[in-house]
Amino acid sequence: MFEIISLTSLVKSLELDRKGENHLISLVGGGGKTTLLHALGKQLSGRTILTSTTKMGSDQNNDLRTLMKPDAKAIESITNNETVMIWKKIVGEKAIGVEKQTCDSWFSYVDHVVVEADGQLEKAKNQIDVEKDKALLEIRQEVVDLSIEVAEKIIKKTVSKEDNAKIIDESLTNLKNYEA
Repeated sequence: MFEIISLTSLVKSLELDRKGENHLISLVGGGGKTTLLHALGKQLSGRTILTSTTKMGSDQNNDLRTLMKPDAKAIESITNNETVMIWKKIVGEKAIGVEKQTCDSWFSYVDHVVVEADGQLEKAKNQIDVEKDKALLEIRQEVVDLSIEVAEKIIKKTVSKEDNAKIIDESLTNLKNYEA
């Protein structure tokens, strides 16, 4: 069961209004993250940073004070009940977000950090592709090893290095037709 809540009561509904608690809020998913980021920024009390770990439109700061790759002194300058936007830099029409580790370092200075974090999904997809390629390579090598073992048993002799190399090349060529 779920409950529909309005954006104006988001902080209260999520119990993010408790005094003395700090929050790191990561927003992920398809659509609505920037709207939610700003809704939380308006409602959270204390010193609040809004940022991204990916790219977002450089015009999406909603007239907030915007800091570019700030040092600790700039973070300390955030006043109570102020919400600021922080980006690493702006390139053309895009604001480039900060690294995740940077967000973690801000907690000794502010009460809340709200992050548009969908860049992590792309990183996970890339990691899956890398692992898939490694697995396919291991499978290919295992198939080659098994093929050689079977061939040796069939012809009842040990295959020479030259024959072995030829069999491997032919097997890999044939296996390319069966890639996932």
